[in-house]
Amino acid sequence: MSSVDAKLHVEEMLNSLPAKARFIIEQVVIHGVPEEIVAQHLGISQQGVNKYKRKYLGLLRKN
Repeated sequence: MSSVDAKLHVEEMLNSLPAKARFIIEQVVIHGVPEEIVAQHLGISQQGVNKYKRKYLGLLRKN
């Protein structure tokens, strides 16, 4: 799989996630924004961000 194909596959997988989960994965995992900052932006706890991140990364791994 070429890097372009891989990027398209990642985009497709991210687009299949709910909006909040996609935002959290993009910000925390891809862009490296601290969970605390993302939590403040979303108005949820840091633990909530971490829970979303772990849940949806696990889902992405299965797919």
